[in-house]
Amino acid sequence: MSELLQGRARGRGRRGRRPELNPEAPSNTPDPIREPTCTSTGRGRTRGAAAPPREPGAEVTPPSAPANHISIGRGMQRGSGRENPTSPPNLQMASLSLGQSQVGSQEHQRRFPWEKYVDHQWSQRTESKQGRHGTARMILTNYVAVSLPQTMEIHQYHVAFDPVVENIRIKHALVFSLSELIGPVRHFDGSILFITRQLPKDPVVCATQRTYDGATIEITFKYSCRVPHTSPQFLQISNGLLRHVQSALGMKLIKDHYFNMDLSVRIPEAKSEVIPGFSAAIGKFDGGTLMNLDIIHKILRIDTIYDVMRNLHDTLSERMRDNNDNQFRNQCLAKLTGSIVLTRYNNKTYRVAGIDWEKRVSHTFDKNGTTMSIEQYYKDYWNLTIQDRNQPLLISKPTERDHRGGRTQDLLLVPELCTMTGLGFDESDRRKDDILRQLAFHNRIGPEKRVETVERFLEQINRSEAAGKVLKPWAMTIGTKILEIPGREYGAEKLLVQDREPDRKVEITYDIASADWSRPLINCKFLNPVKINTWLLVFSYKCKQQAMCLEDKLLKVSKEFGMQVNSIWPVEIPVDRNEDYLRAIRSNLTQDTQMVIVVVPNDKKDRYDAIKKCCCIDNPVPSQVVQSKTMKKKYFYSVVTKIVMQINCKIGGEVWGMRFPAVAVRSMELYFAALWIGCQSISYCSPSDLIIQTTRKFMIIGIDCYHDSVHKNQSVGAMVASLNANCTRYYSRTEVHDSKVEIMSSLSVLVKDALRKFVDVNKGLPEFIVIYRDGVGDGQLRAMFNSEKEQLLQAFGPNYRPGIAFVVVKKRIGTRLFLPSRQGIRNPQPGTVVDGVITKSEWYDFFLVSQSVRQGTVTPTSYNVIYDTIPNFTPDIMQRLTYKMTHLYFNWQGTIRVPAPCLYAHKLAYLQGQSLHREPSAYLADKLFYL
Repeated sequence: MSELLQGRARGRGRRGRRPELNPEAPSNTPDPIREPTCTSTGRGRTRGAAAPPREPGAEVTPPSAPANHISIGRGMQRGSGRENPTSPPNLQMASLSLGQSQVGSQEHQRRFPWEKYVDHQWSQRTESKQGRHGTARMILTNYVAVSLPQTMEIHQYHVAFDPVVENIRIKHALVFSLSELIGPVRHFDGSILFITRQLPKDPVVCATQRTYDGATIEITFKYSCRVPHTSPQFLQISNGLLRHVQSALGMKLIKDHYFNMDLSVRIPEAKSEVIPGFSAAIGKFDGGTLMNLDIIHKILRIDTIYDVMRNLHDTLSERMRDNNDNQFRNQCLAKLTGSIVLTRYNNKTYRVAGIDWEKRVSHTFDKNGTTMSIEQYYKDYWNLTIQDRNQPLLISKPTERDHRGGRTQDLLLVPELCTMTGLGFDESDRRKDDILRQLAFHNRIGPEKRVETVERFLEQINRSEAAGKVLKPWAMTIGTKILEIPGREYGAEKLLVQDREPDRKVEITYDIASADWSRPLINCKFLNPVKINTWLLVFSYKCKQQAMCLEDKLLKVSKEFGMQVNSIWPVEIPVDRNEDYLRAIRSNLTQDTQMVIVVVPNDKKDRYDAIKKCCCIDNPVPSQVVQSKTMKKKYFYSVVTKIVMQINCKIGGEVWGMRFPAVAVRSMELYFAALWIGCQSISYCSPSDLIIQTTRKFMIIGIDCYHDSVHKNQSVGAMVASLNANCTRYYSRTEVHDSKVEIMSSLSVLVKDALRKFVDVNKGLPEFIVIYRDGVGDGQLRAMFNSEKEQLLQAFGPNYRPGIAFVVVKKRIGTRLFLPSRQGIRNPQPGTVVDGVITKSEWYDFFLVSQSVRQGTVTPTSYNVIYDTIPNFTPDIMQRLTYKMTHLYFNWQGTIRVPAPCLYAHKLAYLQGQSLHREPSAYLADKLFYL
């Protein structure tokens, strides 16, 4: 193990060093402009005269730095007399440059800092991407207008330090001490400098003196390019200024966002504190340059890793007379390995990979040629005194980002200085519900309060002198009110079920505000109820009473919903062990068994996993696991109703569906539009009133991924495809791929199997396919699409080319929508669509609120149509189809946040990644066995 104590320098200091952009560099021809003397003294004042303004088109000559080119600028951060590195010491710190990658290969080249502001062209549409269907409404959103300078000339320079300076704050101080050379208008991120004047030479080499140790630091400014106001680098500058504004307001950076530490709320029962903050980002949208501003919260633990280890040691000491070191170490490893810790001295997070029980804080390492102990390092560089000198050290493996930076050795951390992250209680804690309620009280903010808080923060930015000093030199202004944009509302959809009378289908509707049809569904029968001849009910002797009660209610409720059922075959086991449950299932299972119901006393994961492996892989049969405490709940009838719905779906039935009524239209364009706005079978009225009946076959596919909890190097990809016109029957398959990417590797095989099943059911192939792809970020968008599109074409073969629409679904976004009303600001109703102003100019995208939220603020779902070859598939069709698909998740009598196939795919991937760890049996592929 390497003798290394190195933190991850995730701050702005690692953003620099980028390859040359090959701009037209300034000429090296001599210029009559007098060369300034870059020798500064005192507070960074330059002794020589600065270069006068050059004439337009004048060439700039790089100077040759004089030998006595030494300056004695202050070169330190305000309020500090010593350099505070951004991370713990490193054995190779003296030779490692944060501005250079020591890996060298192209695949490890760092992404440009401005790349995340580049929107790649995903829209092939030449016409408008906005729909027309629905009721027009004005919607408030958490976007703010931002004004940026349009004529300012900005130049980009790469900055290098010799010797290497690792602390980002000292870098700022050293560069800003040369203010007379670079000018007052500047933005520096640790290695890239943006200024409004072009330096007289290229490169410019200056020297300054670091105050606390007197070291001479040579700074080299190398010209990169000119930054126009349309460049993505300009957005990089704007977002950098926005971070400076938050810092000027006294907020602290924790990982990627700024938080107000003064407003933190402590919750002793959870051993945690809730800290409010803001997520802010400026980008280009259809409505111009806008800033997205959202309230976020960070939950930090109060106790340290040292406290956790001490409490664990004391607990073991009370149980055992003699202290067992091996048991203590094993329990520490089991509790801490894999956990995320935070070091508050630099607000960085690390993943614990193990514990070094041999090394202590007296362990020494080489720091710039000087031997120093870990204890002395924290005292000198962070002014921290370690109390327990006998504590072991935590091991953290370097991440991929560390490898790209050339750091391949293990990191060592002091437990006393590491704070736990996550919630401060176990799942078995009896106070869990109360603690979660307290946390939710601070995290869930209603629409009206959220808007008020955001606008108060905007007003604070515009009134603050410190924020004005950051924004005014760049002629950047931020609005004081959030935007009001146009949106549309869809009404409540109609659901198709069976009436109490035999063979009669009826439509039910619901209140659009709640988007819940559980009450009207009680008085109806399932759309396609199944007939069950053979059930198997397995339970232990502890749960016999609850199992008999469940059997009685299941028989009664299932008949009310139209299911034809026979008596359940009960099987009691004498001992509550996993092997007894499995033995009872295997010995009583027959070819005619349609369903296995297992009643368990608690929610032990190993028992649940064993039962699901037995019923999904070894002996494929739909199964339902029910906890005995569920039968003790107050609303027992509603619980049994949901169980009956799950059983009906798992066997192959349908609970409800959606009807597409026939209508007559008088143009081919409206014909195709009406097909998906509300019609499956429509009539086209030609000018001669000739009526043509048409029904199109289609398939909806949902794809999602989930990381395997046991096999850490692999992920599960799930595909769920619809089989009928009502999208109530599905075919489901999974595959396994590398966990480092979210790209399906066997999609062609899965889609080909789904198409074969579709032909068996419909006697023909689908004319078009809509794919909803969840679980992929913007960074992997292009790689995912190129790979999975090629796999789709392979599945189709050379002679079959259906229309395809590829839609990327994103849930973790910062966009919020609010509806102004007479009663105040509230959440928009389900069915609210926004497809302009806050959408991307280069994308075909829209936001949809499909779910109802009773507490807090609703978050819309973002849909990005990155590929569309379906003829006449208008935005109205796409948006309305997406909204309809949120009604077809049979595990909830209401609308959901994403289209139902996406959530089905997530449930399937979660089941395999958490419990099965192998692909389920193909025998169950055409059933929703994972509900």
